[in-house]
Amino acid sequence: MSGVRDAASRIDGAASTMSDTRESTTTVRRRPQIKILEPRHGLAAYLGVVPRTVQRMGLPTTYIGNVAYHPHNGSLAIIAARVRHPKGRQR
Repeated sequence: MSGVRDAASRIDGAASTMSDTRESTTTVRRRPQIKILEPRHGLAAYLGVVPRTVQRMGLPTTYIGNVAYHPHNGSLAIIAARVRHPKGRQR
Protein backbone atom coordinates (compact mmCIF):
# COMPACT_ATOMS: atom_id res chain seq x y z
CA MET A 1 0.00 0.00 0.00
CA SER A 2 2.83 2.40 0.77
CA GLY A 3 4.21 1.75 -2.71
CA VAL A 4 1.02 3.16 -4.21
CA ARG A 5 1.25 6.26 -1.99
CA ASP A 6 4.89 6.75 -2.93
CA ALA A 7 4.06 6.49 -6.62
CA ALA A 8 1.17 8.94 -6.21
CA SER A 9 3.37 11.38 -4.32
CA ARG A 10 5.95 11.24 -7.08
CA ILE A 11 3.32 11.92 -9.73
CA ASP A 12 1.30 14.60 -7.87
CA GLY A 13 4.15 16.02 -5.84
CA ALA A 14 2.23 15.41 -2.59
CA ALA A 15 0.98 12.43 -0.63
CA SER A 16 -2.51 11.42 -1.62
CA THR A 17 -4.80 9.77 0.93
CA MET A 18 -8.51 9.15 1.19
CA SER A 19 -8.98 12.17 3.45
CA ASP A 20 -7.27 14.43 0.92
CA THR A 21 -9.83 13.65 -1.75
CA ARG A 22 -12.80 14.81 0.38
CA GLU A 23 -13.69 18.44 0.70
CA SER A 24 -12.90 19.83 4.11
CA THR A 25 -15.83 22.24 4.16
CA THR A 26 -19.26 20.98 5.07
CA THR A 27 -22.35 22.83 3.98
CA VAL A 28 -25.49 22.58 6.05
CA ARG A 29 -28.74 22.82 4.16
CA ARG A 30 -31.64 24.25 6.07
CA ARG A 31 -35.18 23.38 5.33
CA PRO A 32 -37.35 26.24 4.22
CA GLN A 33 -39.77 27.40 6.87
CA ILE A 34 -43.11 26.02 5.75
CA LYS A 35 -46.24 27.56 7.23
CA ILE A 36 -48.80 24.86 7.86
CA LEU A 37 -52.24 26.40 7.62
CA GLU A 38 -54.93 24.80 9.73
CA PRO A 39 -58.65 25.60 9.60
CA ARG A 40 -59.92 27.58 12.56
CA HIS A 41 -62.16 24.76 13.79
CA GLY A 42 -59.23 22.33 13.61
CA LEU A 43 -56.98 24.62 15.65
CA ALA A 44 -59.80 25.15 18.14
CA ALA A 45 -60.23 21.41 18.55
CA TYR A 46 -56.47 21.01 19.05
CA LEU A 47 -56.48 23.70 21.76
CA GLY A 48 -59.68 22.40 23.36
CA VAL A 49 -61.70 25.59 22.86
CA VAL A 50 -64.50 26.68 20.56
CA PRO A 51 -63.72 28.42 17.22
CA ARG A 52 -65.13 31.71 18.53
CA THR A 53 -62.41 31.76 21.22
CA VAL A 54 -59.71 31.29 18.60
CA GLN A 55 -61.22 34.18 16.63
CA ARG A 56 -61.09 36.43 19.70
CA MET A 57 -57.42 35.60 20.33
CA GLY A 58 -56.43 37.83 17.43
CA LEU A 59 -54.21 35.26 15.73
CA PRO A 60 -52.96 35.84 12.17
CA THR A 61 -55.65 34.64 9.78
CA THR A 62 -55.72 33.75 6.10
CA TYR A 63 -59.03 33.31 4.31
CA ILE A 64 -59.13 30.78 1.47
CA GLY A 65 -62.45 29.94 -0.10
CA ASN A 66 -64.37 31.72 2.67
CA VAL A 67 -62.71 29.52 5.33
CA ALA A 68 -60.45 30.98 8.03
CA TYR A 69 -57.00 29.34 8.32
CA HIS A 70 -54.33 29.98 10.93
CA PRO A 71 -50.62 29.11 10.74
CA HIS A 72 -50.30 26.21 13.18
CA ASN A 73 -46.78 26.74 14.59
CA GLY A 74 -47.05 30.52 14.54
CA SER A 75 -50.32 30.47 16.44
CA LEU A 76 -48.93 28.13 19.09
CA ALA A 77 -45.89 30.39 19.52
CA ILE A 78 -48.13 33.44 20.02
CA ILE A 79 -50.29 31.61 22.55
CA ALA A 80 -47.22 30.32 24.41
CA ALA A 81 -45.81 33.86 24.64
CA ARG A 82 -48.99 35.02 26.37
CA VAL A 83 -48.79 32.43 29.17
CA ARG A 84 -48.18 34.02 32.57
CA HIS A 85 -47.15 32.24 35.74
CA PRO A 86 -48.03 33.34 39.26
CA LYS A 87 -45.31 35.41 40.92
CA GLY A 88 -44.90 32.94 43.78
CA ARG A 89 -44.00 30.14 41.41
CA GLN A 90 -40.49 30.25 39.96
CA ARG A 91 -39.52 28.48 36.73
